[in-house]
Amino acid sequence: MTKPELRSAARRRVDLLSREERRAASAASAARLAGEPEFRAARVVLAYLALPDEMDADGVIAAALADGRRVCVPRADWGSRALAAVEIRSIGVDVGPPGRHGLREPRVGEGIDPAEIDFVLAPGVTFDTLGGRLGRGAGFYDRFFADPRLRAVRCGFAFEVQLAERVPAEPHDARMDMLVTEQRVLRFGRS
Repeated sequence: MTKPELRSAARRRVDLLSREERRAASAASAARLAGEPEFRAARVVLAYLALPDEMDADGVIAAALADGRRVCVPRADWGSRALAAVEIRSIGVDVGPPGRHGLREPRVGEGIDPAEIDFVLAPGVTFDTLGGRLGRGAGFYDRFFADPRLRAVRCGFAFEVQLAERVPAEPHDARMDMLVTEQRVLRFGRS
């Protein structure tokens, strides 16, 4: 399958999940992630603010903040198509309402150095069982992952129905170190 076909198929499968199924899967995935050693060891976590068709990561963010960890969320620079990791202390206070393309972003704050980040929780449209990730097509995360200062564990976070047999990869496509769904944790090794 081509990348557009894979995206379309994955979106159709996610669309079939009810609101309650999505909520339950997000809670189960967050609980599963909380027990993983890579996540437990992380002092600085970059997590995403989910769009409606993505696994909700707000529970992960809230738990990490409650544990006293530093938590960052992405701010998009649409001109350069780059992500900045901006530290927040509260989703309710520090995160604004949906803006461009429905994205929630931090209200204020400067980006932190990628070298400080220990763990990145990444969304995607579809993933495969070899660490492949297919995003929305703009390359924001691939550019962020290419930063040589970033040494963080890269973890995909997705509904089980988002998994594909194989995601086509180009040289610039970043691979995940691990993937967490509501049903399992897969590890791929450092890429």
